[in-house]
Amino acid sequence: MAWEDLELPALRWVHAAPPEEAGGVSTGDLHSGDSPAEVLPELMESQLDEALRRLKQHGLIAGERGETIGFAFWMQLRVTADGLRVLGEWPPAEGGAINDALALVLRHLAPELPEDDATAARRAGSALAKMSAATVLDVVKDQAQRLGEDALG
Repeated sequence: MAWEDLELPALRWVHAAPPEEAGGVSTGDLHSGDSPAEVLPELMESQLDEALRRLKQHGLIAGERGETIGFAFWMQLRVTADGLRVLGEWPPAEGGAINDALALVLRHLAPELPEDDATAARRAGSALAKMSAATVLDVVKDQAQRLGEDALG
């Protein structure tokens, strides 16, 4: 199955799940037949467990996986900053746009300032540009593509 069929729905569920659901979720009996996951019925329990493992491995979610008497479960699931970026949730679009505007203003003002201040303005503009909406989107696309390739291979 593809990223869009396994990991993305699991990532969206972790993000949208109320704390009491994401706080502890069973991913099934390790010894019996597979059944639909209670919290995400479009996936089988083993698929949900597999998706959560890969999401954690790639740093898109945090949480603890455990096993007891043949059952697998996850506790304290939450989406990481990288996971939020993949979902397009962080940094907020407004924040990225503000960074773009501030970087532009600092670069525009730099030639008008004394040399020490101009250097500081250029550095600050460069730092802000690194967190611009366009840059973050490029990083997210690269990470999502890499995760998809890892899931297939």
